[in-house]
Amino acid sequence: PKYASVRGGKVDVAYVAFIRHGERSQDKTVTGLTEDGKRRSGYLAHCVKEGVRSLAFPAGPPTRLLVSHREGADAQHTSYRPHDTVAPMARSLGLEIEEADMGDVYAPLRLLPTLRPGDTMLVVWQHWHLPFMINALGLPPPQLLTQFPGSCDSASGWKEPAYTREQNGQGDCYDVLWQVALHRPAGNATAPWQPVQFSQLQEGFGGEADGPCSEGLAPLADKPTGANRTASRPSPKVDEAPPRRDDPPHREPSDAPLRPVPVAARATATSPPPSPPPSWLFGAFGR
Repeated sequence: PKYASVRGGKVDVAYVAFIRHGERSQDKTVTGLTEDGKRRSGYLAHCVKEGVRSLAFPAGPPTRLLVSHREGADAQHTSYRPHDTVAPMARSLGLEIEEADMGDVYAPLRLLPTLRPGDTMLVVWQHWHLPFMINALGLPPPQLLTQFPGSCDSASGWKEPAYTREQNGQGDCYDVLWQVALHRPAGNATAPWQPVQFSQLQEGFGGEADGPCSEGLAPLADKPTGANRTASRPSPKVDEAPPRRDDPPHREPSDAPLRPVPVAARATATSPPPSPPPSWLFGAFGR
Protein backbone atom coordinates (compact mmCIF):
# COMPACT_ATOMS: atom_id res chain seq x y z
CA PRO A 1 0.00 0.00 0.00
CA LYS A 2 1.13 3.54 -0.74
CA TYR A 3 -0.53 5.00 2.32
CA ALA A 4 -2.25 3.88 5.48
CA SER A 5 -4.89 5.42 7.71
CA VAL A 6 -3.67 5.87 11.26
CA ARG A 7 -4.74 7.88 14.25
CA GLY A 8 -4.25 11.52 13.37
CA GLY A 9 -4.65 11.12 9.59
CA LYS A 10 -3.17 9.34 6.60
CA VAL A 11 0.52 8.60 6.14
CA ASP A 12 2.67 7.50 3.22
CA VAL A 13 4.15 4.02 3.66
CA ALA A 14 7.39 2.48 2.44
CA TYR A 15 9.42 -0.55 3.50
CA VAL A 16 13.01 -1.68 3.81
CA ALA A 17 13.66 -5.44 3.94
CA PHE A 18 17.00 -7.01 4.87
CA ILE A 19 18.27 -10.50 4.08
CA ARG A 20 21.57 -12.31 4.16
CA HIS A 21 23.04 -13.48 0.87
CA GLY A 22 22.49 -17.11 -0.14
CA GLU A 23 24.48 -20.08 1.13
CA ARG A 24 28.26 -19.92 0.83
CA SER A 25 30.87 -22.62 0.46
CA GLN A 26 33.70 -23.37 2.84
CA ASP A 27 35.91 -23.71 -0.22
CA LYS A 28 38.04 -20.58 -0.24
CA THR A 29 38.32 -20.67 -4.04
CA VAL A 30 34.63 -19.91 -4.56
CA THR A 31 33.18 -16.42 -4.08
CA GLY A 32 29.79 -17.17 -5.61
CA LEU A 33 26.86 -19.11 -4.21
CA THR A 34 26.76 -22.83 -3.59
CA GLU A 35 24.17 -24.92 -5.40
CA ASP A 36 21.89 -24.47 -2.39
CA GLY A 37 22.46 -20.71 -2.55
CA LYS A 38 21.63 -20.68 -6.26
CA ARG A 39 18.41 -22.57 -5.56
CA ARG A 40 17.57 -20.04 -2.83
CA SER A 41 18.13 -17.15 -5.25
CA GLY A 42 15.83 -18.91 -7.72
CA TYR A 43 13.25 -19.39 -4.99
CA LEU A 44 13.33 -15.68 -4.16
CA ALA A 45 12.76 -14.79 -7.82
CA HIS A 46 9.99 -17.40 -8.01
CA CYS A 47 8.12 -16.05 -4.98
CA VAL A 48 8.85 -12.32 -5.16
CA LYS A 49 7.28 -11.23 -8.43
CA GLU A 50 4.93 -8.70 -9.97
CA GLY A 51 1.37 -8.74 -8.70
CA VAL A 52 2.19 -10.84 -5.63
CA ARG A 53 2.14 -9.49 -2.08
CA SER A 54 3.28 -11.26 1.06
CA LEU A 55 3.95 -10.48 4.70
CA ALA A 56 7.57 -9.87 3.76
CA PHE A 57 6.58 -7.59 0.86
CA PRO A 58 3.12 -6.22 1.70
CA ALA A 59 3.34 -3.47 -0.93
CA GLY A 60 4.35 -5.89 -3.66
CA PRO A 61 7.80 -6.87 -4.92
CA PRO A 62 10.84 -4.66 -4.28
CA THR A 63 11.22 -1.50 -6.32
CA ARG A 64 14.86 -1.06 -5.28
CA LEU A 65 17.66 -3.59 -4.81
CA LEU A 66 20.74 -2.67 -2.78
CA VAL A 67 23.63 -5.09 -2.34
CA SER A 68 27.08 -4.97 -0.78
CA HIS A 69 30.23 -4.71 -2.88
CA ARG A 70 33.23 -6.61 -1.58
CA GLU A 71 36.18 -6.99 -3.90
CA GLY A 72 39.49 -7.07 -2.10
CA ALA A 73 43.11 -7.64 -2.98
CA ASP A 74 43.20 -11.21 -1.70
CA ALA A 75 41.08 -14.32 -1.75
CA GLN A 76 39.45 -13.79 1.63
CA HIS A 77 38.13 -10.33 0.90
CA THR A 78 36.04 -10.81 -2.24
CA SER A 79 32.40 -11.88 -2.44
CA TYR A 80 29.74 -11.59 -5.12
CA ARG A 81 27.12 -13.55 -3.22
CA PRO A 82 24.81 -10.59 -2.41
CA HIS A 83 24.67 -9.64 -6.11
CA ASP A 84 24.14 -13.22 -7.23
CA THR A 85 21.41 -13.75 -4.63
CA VAL A 86 19.14 -11.13 -6.24
CA ALA A 87 20.32 -11.31 -9.88
CA PRO A 88 17.46 -13.67 -10.94
CA MET A 89 14.93 -11.44 -9.14
CA ALA A 90 16.39 -8.33 -10.76
CA ARG A 91 16.06 -9.85 -14.21
CA SER A 92 12.50 -10.97 -13.49
CA LEU A 93 11.43 -7.55 -12.17
CA GLY A 94 13.50 -5.49 -14.60
CA LEU A 95 15.38 -3.73 -11.79
CA GLU A 96 18.90 -2.37 -11.60
CA ILE A 97 21.10 -3.60 -8.79
CA GLU A 98 22.56 -0.76 -6.75
CA GLU A 99 25.63 -1.39 -4.66
CA ALA A 100 27.60 0.12 -1.81
CA ASP A 101 30.82 -0.82 -0.07
CA MET A 102 30.32 -3.72 2.31
CA GLY A 103 31.47 -1.63 5.27
CA ASP A 104 29.04 1.19 4.57
CA VAL A 105 26.41 0.37 7.20
CA TYR A 106 24.73 3.73 6.57
CA ALA A 107 23.95 3.12 2.88
CA PRO A 108 20.23 2.28 3.44
CA LEU A 109 19.85 5.30 5.73
CA ARG A 110 21.27 7.63 3.10
CA LEU A 111 18.89 6.23 0.50
CA LEU A 112 15.72 6.71 2.57
CA PRO A 113 15.03 10.22 1.16
CA THR A 114 14.94 8.73 -2.35
CA LEU A 115 12.14 6.26 -1.52
CA ARG A 116 8.68 7.01 -2.87
CA PRO A 117 5.38 6.08 -1.23
CA GLY A 118 4.74 2.40 -1.83
CA ASP A 119 8.42 1.61 -2.46
CA THR A 120 10.19 -1.38 -0.95
CA MET A 121 13.97 -1.49 -0.87
CA LEU A 122 15.48 -4.95 -0.46
CA VAL A 123 18.95 -4.91 1.09
CA VAL A 124 21.18 -7.98 0.67
CA TRP A 125 24.39 -8.00 2.71
CA GLN A 126 26.86 -9.95 4.77
CA HIS A 127 25.01 -11.03 7.88
CA TRP A 128 27.31 -9.54 10.53
CA HIS A 129 26.58 -6.00 9.27
CA LEU A 130 22.78 -6.25 9.14
CA PRO A 131 22.02 -5.44 12.82
CA PHE A 132 24.13 -2.27 12.58
CA MET A 133 22.41 -1.22 9.34
CA ILE A 134 18.95 -1.65 10.83
CA ASN A 135 19.83 0.11 14.08
CA ALA A 136 21.17 3.03 12.02
CA LEU A 137 17.63 3.61 10.76
CA GLY A 138 16.55 4.50 14.30
CA LEU A 139 14.10 1.76 15.21
CA PRO A 140 11.38 2.75 17.68
CA PRO A 141 11.94 1.53 21.26
CA PRO A 142 12.32 -1.10 22.52
CA GLN A 143 13.80 -2.55 19.32
CA LEU A 144 17.58 -2.86 19.31
CA LEU A 145 19.40 -5.58 17.42
CA THR A 146 22.73 -6.80 18.76
CA GLN A 147 23.60 -9.81 16.61
CA PHE A 148 22.39 -11.84 13.68
CA PRO A 149 20.62 -15.10 14.67
CA GLY A 150 22.82 -18.16 14.92
CA SER A 151 20.25 -20.49 13.34
CA CYS A 152 16.91 -19.91 11.63
CA ASP A 153 15.79 -22.95 9.65
CA SER A 154 12.45 -22.52 7.91
CA ALA A 155 9.38 -24.47 8.97
CA SER A 156 9.44 -26.34 5.65
CA GLY A 157 11.46 -29.15 7.17
CA TRP A 158 14.53 -28.42 5.06
CA LYS A 159 17.66 -28.04 7.17
CA GLU A 160 20.75 -26.06 6.28
CA PRO A 161 23.60 -28.37 5.18
CA ALA A 162 26.42 -29.04 7.61
CA TYR A 163 28.89 -27.06 5.50
CA THR A 164 27.08 -23.81 6.37
CA ARG A 165 27.76 -24.16 10.11
CA GLU A 166 30.57 -22.63 12.10
CA GLN A 167 32.66 -24.65 14.50
CA ASN A 168 30.26 -23.80 17.32
CA GLY A 169 27.38 -25.41 15.38
CA GLN A 170 25.76 -22.03 14.67
CA GLY A 171 26.13 -19.47 11.89
CA ASP A 172 23.89 -21.27 9.40
CA CYS A 173 21.06 -18.72 9.46
CA TYR A 174 20.08 -17.86 5.88
CA ASP A 175 16.29 -17.86 6.01
CA VAL A 176 15.52 -14.87 8.25
CA LEU A 177 14.11 -11.66 6.75
CA TRP A 178 13.97 -8.41 8.70
CA GLN A 179 11.47 -5.75 7.69
CA VAL A 180 11.22 -2.11 8.72
CA ALA A 181 8.01 -0.18 7.96
CA LEU A 182 8.40 3.55 7.33
CA HIS A 183 5.82 6.36 7.64
CA ARG A 184 5.72 10.03 6.77
CA PRO A 185 2.78 12.48 6.50
CA ALA A 186 0.76 11.70 3.38
CA GLY A 187 1.71 13.83 0.42
CA ASN A 188 4.64 15.53 2.17
CA ALA A 189 7.63 14.57 0.02
CA THR A 190 10.04 16.71 2.04
CA ALA A 191 9.24 15.06 5.37
CA PRO A 192 11.74 12.39 6.48
CA TRP A 193 10.73 8.75 6.59
CA GLN A 194 10.30 7.50 10.16
CA PRO A 195 10.67 3.83 11.18
CA VAL A 196 7.48 2.75 12.92
CA GLN A 197 7.64 -1.03 13.07
CA PHE A 198 10.17 -3.85 12.94
CA SER A 199 9.20 -7.42 11.99
CA GLN A 200 11.16 -10.64 11.78
CA LEU A 201 9.94 -13.18 9.24
CA GLN A 202 11.19 -16.22 7.36
CA GLU A 203 11.77 -16.67 3.65
CA GLY A 204 10.35 -20.18 3.91
CA PHE A 205 12.92 -21.76 1.57
CA GLY A 206 12.40 -25.51 1.31
CA GLY A 207 15.50 -26.45 -0.66
CA GLU A 208 14.16 -26.09 -4.22
CA ALA A 209 14.03 -23.05 -6.50
CA ASP A 210 10.46 -23.81 -7.58
CA GLY A 211 9.24 -24.94 -4.18
CA PRO A 212 6.06 -23.61 -2.57
CA CYS A 213 6.25 -20.01 -1.40
CA SER A 214 5.68 -20.22 2.34
CA GLU A 215 5.96 -18.37 5.65
CA GLY A 216 6.91 -14.73 5.02
CA LEU A 217 6.77 -15.19 1.24
CA ALA A 218 3.39 -16.93 1.15
CA PRO A 219 1.10 -14.95 -1.18
CA LEU A 220 -1.51 -12.73 0.48
CA ALA A 221 -5.03 -12.74 -0.92
CA ASP A 222 -6.46 -10.02 1.32
CA LYS A 223 -6.53 -6.31 0.55
CA PRO A 224 -3.68 -4.09 1.79
CA THR A 225 -4.16 -2.93 5.36
CA GLY A 226 -1.19 -0.62 5.81
CA ALA A 227 2.12 -1.09 7.51
CA ASN A 228 1.07 -3.18 10.50
CA ARG A 229 2.69 -6.57 10.01
CA THR A 230 3.84 -9.09 12.56
CA ALA A 231 6.52 -11.72 12.51
CA SER A 232 5.46 -15.09 11.13
CA ARG A 233 7.55 -17.03 13.63
CA PRO A 234 9.12 -16.44 17.04
CA SER A 235 12.59 -14.95 16.93
CA PRO A 236 15.29 -17.64 16.74
CA LYS A 237 17.94 -17.83 19.40
CA VAL A 238 20.72 -15.30 18.95
CA ASP A 239 24.23 -16.68 18.65
CA GLU A 240 26.47 -15.31 21.39
CA ALA A 241 29.68 -15.88 19.44
CA PRO A 242 30.65 -13.35 16.76
CA PRO A 243 30.36 -14.81 13.25
CA ARG A 244 33.52 -15.74 11.42
CA ARG A 245 34.35 -13.57 8.49
CA ASP A 246 36.15 -15.65 5.87
CA ASP A 247 35.12 -15.52 2.26
CA PRO A 248 36.33 -17.55 -0.72
CA PRO A 249 38.12 -16.01 -3.70
CA HIS A 250 37.06 -16.07 -7.38
CA ARG A 251 33.77 -15.14 -8.99
CA GLU A 252 31.62 -17.55 -10.97
CA PRO A 253 30.09 -15.83 -14.01
CA SER A 254 26.32 -15.30 -13.84
CA ASP A 255 23.97 -16.05 -16.74
CA ALA A 256 23.30 -12.40 -17.55
CA PRO A 257 25.50 -10.01 -15.54
CA LEU A 258 23.73 -6.86 -14.46
CA ARG A 259 25.54 -3.56 -14.28
CA PRO A 260 25.34 -2.31 -10.69
CA VAL A 261 24.37 1.29 -10.09
CA PRO A 262 26.44 2.95 -7.32
CA VAL A 263 24.51 4.39 -4.41
CA ALA A 264 25.90 7.83 -5.22
CA ALA A 265 23.92 7.83 -8.46
CA ARG A 266 20.68 7.72 -6.47
CA ALA A 267 21.64 10.19 -3.73
CA THR A 268 19.80 13.48 -3.50
CA ALA A 269 20.52 16.89 -2.06
CA THR A 270 18.28 16.03 0.87
CA SER A 271 20.29 12.94 1.78
CA PRO A 272 22.28 13.19 5.02
CA PRO A 273 26.04 13.37 4.46
CA PRO A 274 27.87 10.03 4.40
CA SER A 275 29.15 8.89 7.76
CA PRO A 276 32.03 6.47 8.27
CA PRO A 277 31.20 3.07 9.82
CA PRO A 278 32.11 2.79 13.51
CA SER A 279 35.80 1.99 13.84
CA TRP A 280 35.15 -0.70 16.43
CA LEU A 281 33.09 -2.62 13.86
CA PHE A 282 36.18 -3.42 11.84
CA GLY A 283 38.22 -3.93 14.97
CA ALA A 284 35.90 -6.81 15.85
CA PHE A 285 35.53 -8.43 12.44
CA GLY A 286 38.32 -7.05 10.25
CA ARG A 287 37.89 -5.10 7.04
